Amino acid sequence: MAVLVPDGSSIVGVAGPAEVFTVANALLARANRPPAYRVACVSRHGGGVATSAGFALQTQPLDSLPPATVDTLLVCGGPEIGPALRDAVLIDWIAQAAPKARRVGSIGTGSFLLAAAGLLNGQRAVTLAGNGDDFRARFPRVQLEDDPIYVQSGKFWTAAGMTAGIDMALALVRADLGPQIGLDVARTLVVFMARSGSQAQRSTLLNLQERLAQRGTDSMLTDLLGWVATRLSQPTTVTDMAGRAGMSPRNFARFFVRSTGQTPAKVVEQLRVERACHLLESSPVSIKAIAAQSGFVDDERMRRAFVRQLGCTPAEYRARLGGADLRARRPGSGQRHTRRAPLAQHEIRPQGEPA
Repeated sequence: MAVLVPDGSSIVGVAGPAEVFTVANALLARANRPPAYRVACVSRHGGGVATSAGFALQTQPLDSLPPATVDTLLVCGGPEIGPALRDAVLIDWIAQAAPKARRVGSIGTGSFLLAAAGLLNGQRAVTLAGNGDDFRARFPRVQLEDDPIYVQSGKFWTAAGMTAGIDMALALVRADLGPQIGLDVARTLVVFMARSGSQAQRSTLLNLQERLAQRGTDSMLTDLLGWVATRLSQPTTVTDMAGRAGMSPRNFARFFVRSTGQTPAKVVEQLRVERACHLLESSPVSIKAIAAQSGFVDDERMRRAFVRQLGCTPAEYRARLGGADLRARRPGSGQRHTRRAPLAQHEIRPQGEPA
């Protein structure tokens, strides 16, 4: 595996995925299995390469690694990708190595280099947030997407950001070695097993906080949203939120919609679905238990919220990650739809839910 490191690359974008493959090898060794990966960091001239954080990474020169020997090529990027884009030798090496490789990926602005080599024409791709307009202007034949954290299009994989490179590397490990090794690697690194590539690049909370900052809204609402996010497993009512904001429920609801463009119910449902997605990705517990941990009254209420927001049920979401319910099945442990409990006055209801 060749990890191409242009000058100014993000050290997280290089080291994060490399550590995923290193840990996978270590876990294989414990099981008396041979290593699956040999990671070589390469650069235009070799030697020390300055990263965007100021640290230097030791690399091999391009000519030490013949393109025909590369099974997987990962191209890293950093905040300033312009100098690498102007390096004709670097782009030519990528263009020669990629067709021979089994798969090719990029991390952050590394997608600019793949596109410059003509590899992403007609392919779906993502790039580092904030660079979309520039990317589209340079490479109009690439189907750039703004939301996913990583995308697979044929043999080409692109990750939107630096930590998304870790998610993409975990997906490559699962594809190579199976879901159990992927889970073990994620546990060792203390990360979620698998954020699906279609997951949004930024969380609901971060998007809302950014929107509030752009509108110059009082920080009270930003703090309130953070408070809600820390207690999703508990019942949360409009009255609770209004009381914390020092407002009447009616005035608070109007203020919230005016500030965020959404009702309190819609926002809380989004946060709960997001929490449930993380648990479905990282935890083997039952869907019913995840519904409770995410603050839904029951698993049927969570199912309807998933269908509204994601177009699939929780079970379908989990199955798409490569494994259905991972818990040990016991007699009588199957999921059952429970009778809906009555909602308290002012309790937050999902949008479209009857009172």
